[in-house]
Amino acid sequence: MIFSSESLTELLAREKLAEVDLLKMDCDGGEYGILERSSNENLRRLKWIMKEFHVYQPSHCLRMLVGDLKSSGFAVHTSKPWMHDLLRKTSMFWAAHY
Repeated sequence: MIFSSESLTELLAREKLAEVDLLKMDCDGGEYGILERSSNENLRRLKWIMKEFHVYQPSHCLRMLVGDLKSSGFAVHTSKPWMHDLLRKTSMFWAAHY
C-alpha cells in the first residue's frame, strides 16, 4: 500500500491560492504534523480552519496546537469543554484568523 501526502505549502502553491476561506481537516491525528509544519506565512493565508482533532498519542497536544494557532493570529473555539474532549479523545475546533 502506498500513501502520499502533500504539505499545506505545496497545496497552496500548486493551486496558486493567495487566500483560503475555509480549510476543513479530518486527518485522524495527522492534523498535528500538518499544522505544526506550516509556516506562519501560510497559516495567515487561511481565514477559517475547521478541524476534527484527536488525542490518541502522547505527542498529540491540543493545548500546544491551539497556542501555536493563537500566536499566528487565530481565535480558536472548541466544540465542548476541554475535559469532556479529553475524555472522549476526539472533538471539533474552529479557528478564525483576524
